[in-house]
Amino acid sequence: MRQISYPSRQWYEEHDCPFAADVPRDLEGNIEYRERALKVAREDPELAEELWIACSRDILFYINTFVWTFNPKGYSGSPVRPFITYPFQDKAIVEVEESIGVRDVAISKSRDMGATWICLVVFEWRWRFHEHQSFLVVSRNENYVDKSGDPKSLFWKLDFLQKHQPSWMSDKKEITRIKLHMHNDVNGSSIDGEATVSDLGRGDRRGAILLDERASIESGEEVEKATRDATNCRISNSTPKGRHGVGETFYNIIHNDYVHQLRLHWSDHPEKSSGLYRRQEDGSIDKLDADYDYADYPFVPVDATLCGAKYELRSPWFDHQCRRASSESEISQELEIDFLGSGSPFFATSILMKHEEECVIPPVLQGRIDYDKEKFEPQWNEADNGDMLLWVRPDAWGKLPFGREYIVGCDISAGVGGDYSSNSALIVLDRGSGAQVAEWASPHMLPQDFAQMTVAICKWFRNAYLIWEANGGPGEQYSKEIMRLRYGNIYYRHVEMVNYRKQTKKPGYWNSDRGQKILGELQRAMRASEIAIRSRATMRELPQYQFKDGEVVHIGSQVTDDQSSRGKAHGDRAIAMAVAWHGRSDIPVPMAEPKKEDDSNPPYGSMAWRFKEREREVAMTGEADYVW
Repeated sequence: MRQISYPSRQWYEEHDCPFAADVPRDLEGNIEYRERALKVAREDPELAEELWIACSRDILFYINTFVWTFNPKGYSGSPVRPFITYPFQDKAIVEVEESIGVRDVAISKSRDMGATWICLVVFEWRWRFHEHQSFLVVSRNENYVDKSGDPKSLFWKLDFLQKHQPSWMSDKKEITRIKLHMHNDVNGSSIDGEATVSDLGRGDRRGAILLDERASIESGEEVEKATRDATNCRISNSTPKGRHGVGETFYNIIHNDYVHQLRLHWSDHPEKSSGLYRRQEDGSIDKLDADYDYADYPFVPVDATLCGAKYELRSPWFDHQCRRASSESEISQELEIDFLGSGSPFFATSILMKHEEECVIPPVLQGRIDYDKEKFEPQWNEADNGDMLLWVRPDAWGKLPFGREYIVGCDISAGVGGDYSSNSALIVLDRGSGAQVAEWASPHMLPQDFAQMTVAICKWFRNAYLIWEANGGPGEQYSKEIMRLRYGNIYYRHVEMVNYRKQTKKPGYWNSDRGQKILGELQRAMRASEIAIRSRATMRELPQYQFKDGEVVHIGSQVTDDQSSRGKAHGDRAIAMAVAWHGRSDIPVPMAEPKKEDDSNPPYGSMAWRFKEREREVAMTGEADYVW
């Protein structure tokens, strides 16, 4: 086993665990320490009282001195074992305990890391030693919450913690225990249980709510809404789940910057990481465990074909689990906390990881484009709360440099706002380099207003070439407003007119395959390093596109409870990016010779003026061309 290095005594003292550093953590030494503590407590009631006080002040001292756990896996003896915490568990326990009543927590984990026990022992410690605590534990069905005799159920674990306490620590006569309820009659604290239903936690007030195996809980968004006002601390604990892949609610929680993140990877576990090694691309091996005798160990080569072979960080334990696994996704979700590999992603994981590492950088400026509503003359204004992000610097007069061409790609939403509304999104690419230079996204702007702002932005970006997704009602409204404003440098699609057996041009890109074509083009460009996506938010949307029933879908839109949004792609920045890239290859080539006669503004009422007006109306309405 790798040498176990615990935090310093100073760390324990800084986290209000002043006694934990004195407790032996090796099995033999820990059991002897427990026996001495029980002996002195039996012989001296005053010392028993002091031990009780020490436990109430130091959760890690309490766990490592008096708490027992149940784990029949891998042991030939009794499955009842002293709960001796590892360093990663010490840190996780402290962070969960410090989050109670304060902040939401997401625990993404490999299987068998003790995360559920960690959460429950924090609740039980607070319930035992603090007055008027109130907690709720939740799982996907009632049997997983409270089922007598079933070690999988949450309350079975809580009962187990109670059962293995010394009598002077807890008088069972002072505890009320009924189904889905445990009450401390001395200090008024309680722990309740519920299965996930639509009204979970409504009207409730809790110090914390544990949502165990969060990725398996149905109606994810409904659960989020129902529990938001019930507590300041929702603890979402889970491995990734291949059934919904990366688009599940748990994925969104994991990528929410306002949620405190805990990641418990198998390599943090001293037993699982014994003999840890890393493979390099050239086939060489970095032996990371100085205490392990690698001898003639058969390291898994880079080009191996067994399940889980793609992962570089490995150990003998991990290699054994890979040989036992039935599929690649099993290793991805059960051990590697790999949301991208747990489903059937459209974008290759290797492409996404390489692109993010090489291309994603923070924006250099944040602000907004202000404009008048007559001429739509733009002006850049820097602001910390602005929706516009820039990866290019304007000059001192707020102008962009000469000699650059830009493409603006847009995805349009209804703009009505709300928790689950999609964004309208705008992406700007530098045509020459293929690099992203700007991004804007908001769910609160109506299509007509978005079109007006887009024109101003296009003008600021040196009369950029504009392409947008024209599908649906919002797309149609946006298209009409763009045409009304007569912004000329736009994308037209060719449409075959059946009745007249001719082609006509209509403004905007028509997405007829849920984005499969343009997303495929985007992936090819990323693989060839022809494009540089700068935005981390855009990169987070790309893996949410997956194959389902032979089609490409955005998984987030499949699990939403917003019926108006179900089935619609919600990777709004991703679609805007893909549309912009498609437009890059479609910009019309300027004519070599200018026209001798300028007929861009024919006299009002003339035949040329009538033709031009009719062409604009046809483009706006989609009607068939008339023969004049």
